[in-house]
Amino acid sequence: MTQTKLNSKDQSGANLTDANLQGVDLTGYDFTGAKLSNANLKGAFLCDIYLNLADLTGANLEGANLEGVKARDARWVKANLKDANLEGAKLTQSNLINANLKDVNLRGACLYGANLTGAILWDADLTSANLESANLESAKLYYANFSSANLWQVNLQSACLAYAELRAADLTGANLKDVTLQGTNLRGANLQKAKLEGAILYSAYLQGANLSNANLQRAILIGANLEGANLQCADLQGADFTGANLLDVDLTGANLKGVDLPNTILFRTTG
Repeated sequence: MTQTKLNSKDQSGANLTDANLQGVDLTGYDFTGAKLSNANLKGAFLCDIYLNLADLTGANLEGANLEGVKARDARWVKANLKDANLEGAKLTQSNLINANLKDVNLRGACLYGANLTGAILWDADLTSANLESANLESAKLYYANFSSANLWQVNLQSACLAYAELRAADLTGANLKDVTLQGTNLRGANLQKAKLEGAILYSAYLQGANLSNANLQRAILIGANLEGANLQCADLQGADFTGANLLDVDLTGANLKGVDLPNTILFRTTG
């Protein structure tokens, strides 16, 4: 396929649908409001470019370098961003529905209010990223790294976060209904007022986590480690803690109606 030639760095509003820009160095270009749907940008250098309001629906950006990109309100629906570098990217209110973000680097990125419904983020690195009020419903987040990320009031309903890293993440008020958190590391995470009804936390690590005022009705916490966790005023009605570690857990004011506690570790033993 013939490579598309660009005459200037100002491509704002340009129609580049189906353009072939594979491997091209476009550092510093302005694509504000441009149409790049189904464009081939595989392996392209797109550092510090402007993509505000741009349409990249179905575009191929596999392995592209988008470090520091400004892409507020951009459209990335079904875009392929596998292995792309988006460190420090500004993606506020962007639409990433069903996008492929497997193995992507989003360290320190801003995804405030972004829509990632159904997106694939296997092994993605979102360390210290800002996802406040973002929508990740039904997203695939296996082994993703959200360490110290801001997930305040994020929607993760029915998402899969199995074996993900959420150490010290802020999930205050987050919607985690029916989410899969099997084997997930939530040590020191803030889950205050989080909605975890029906969540699967099988063998999850919740040492020192703050779950005060959280809703854990019908949650599955079989084999989970909650040592030192704060469950003050949490709603635990119908939750299953079979084989869980509840050493030094604060259950002050918690609703324990119908809670299953067989083989649970509640007290330290000496011998």
